[in-house]
Amino acid sequence: VLQRIRVPRDDVIKMGSTWFPNFGV
Repeated sequence: VLQRIRVPRDDVIKMGSTWFPNFGV
């Protein structure tokens, strides 16, 4: 599931304060 961390920066920027996107939650 660590693959999720390899998401594009755009996804991370969308989260803002949250660096790591939802882990398929």
